[in-house]
Amino acid sequence: MKIERLILLTDLSPCSRKAYPIACEIARRHQAELTLLHSLAFPVNYAFTDPMSTQVAIDDIKKGIVDSMKKELELPVFANVSVESKVIEGYGPEVVSEYAKDTGQDLIVQSSHGYKGFKRFVLGSFAERILHLSTVPVLTIKESDAEESLQGFRPKHILFPHDLTDLSTSTSDAVKFLVGCSGAKVTVLHSIPTWPEWPEAPRANLIENATEKLNRIVAKELDGLDVEIKVLEGEPTDIILEYAKEADVDLVCMATHSWSFFHHLLMGSVAEKIAREVQTPILTVQPSEEAVEKVKGLSTVREILI
Repeated sequence: MKIERLILLTDLSPCSRKAYPIACEIARRHQAELTLLHSLAFPVNYAFTDPMSTQVAIDDIKKGIVDSMKKELELPVFANVSVESKVIEGYGPEVVSEYAKDTGQDLIVQSSHGYKGFKRFVLGSFAERILHLSTVPVLTIKESDAEESLQGFRPKHILFPHDLTDLSTSTSDAVKFLVGCSGAKVTVLHSIPTWPEWPEAPRANLIENATEKLNRIVAKELDGLDVEIKVLEGEPTDIILEYAKEADVDLVCMATHSWSFFHHLLMGSVAEKIAREVQTPILTVQPSEEAVEKVKGLSTVREILI
């Protein structure tokens, strides 16, 4: 993983500005080019609406946003950062993901309200949709991280959830990159679901097998780093969230993918739930195509864990 070009998403709200210090710290540290990006989606033209009047209104709105974005760059947080502002048209998550891929970005930084229930349905789905679509790593900062963000981005304890497949292993490069930048310790965490349909598989054997697999993975992918291995029992989302809170984790790094059906239930939805609930920054990384193909051959959770 490298960071030479990164995007900082903004809707010009106080919440989105919470991510500014972290994105700027990353840009300064890596001497990277930062793009402050805003996506502007216009409603469809309704019947009985004068097309000329509509276009004039749209042009006025766009000019106002462009001017506001330029003014945003005058904020002190952008001092000594190579930064430009950009306004793109279209529905946010889709056009942002396409822009990031087409322009060769290395990272997207975004802020999230962490809404739940109805508020999440109405306001909070943008950040999750970015995670679902982006082929570029995404660093999501929670609104609750305001005080920490003022201190910059120097994680000391990284949580690396691992499902024992190549999906998670392909995220190892990102973990190594982060450790190289901050000297953080890493906890590689695997959770074993407590599902009653496995009566013939002794729980102790499952834990032993998972631990052995993780030891081999760490020896190959994370050799030389300060790594602790944890294998715990319980629903993956609950285990990850509880451990992140109790162990004073300040960054979660995990794989995600735009799965459908079984694979989305197994991996993709876990990453989205973690991103929604966790109270620390989370870096999500799309697995390599090779890793995806290997996991497609696994038809059941049992094949992964046993």
